[in-house]
Amino acid sequence: MSIRNRTTQRVNKPGGLTFEERTKIRNAKLGKGKGKSYPKLYGRHEHRVVVEAKLGRPLKPGEVVHHIDHNKRNNNPENLMIFKSQSDHVFWEKYCE
Repeated sequence: MSIRNRTTQRVNKPGGLTFEERTKIRNAKLGKGKGKSYPKLYGRHEHRVVVEAKLGRPLKPGEVVHHIDHNKRNNNPENLMIFKSQSDHVFWEKYCE
């Protein structure tokens, strides 16, 4: 077994995996599962990151992102809507769809 100084490796928590190892695992898991959870990108929900890039600004507190096709893994910018509040989102879900 070779002696290696682990502090020289670029290791970020969680799990002590390197960024490259986590990326490989994440890419291998993409598209698997039932889609009941939102995918994350660097610890943030991917749909929120996509909307912020589309708007060119961070989301304001209370703003809600809605998936038009109800597929939590479809984060295409054309599939995302922004609501000012959760109550606006609930109204849309009940009466507008």
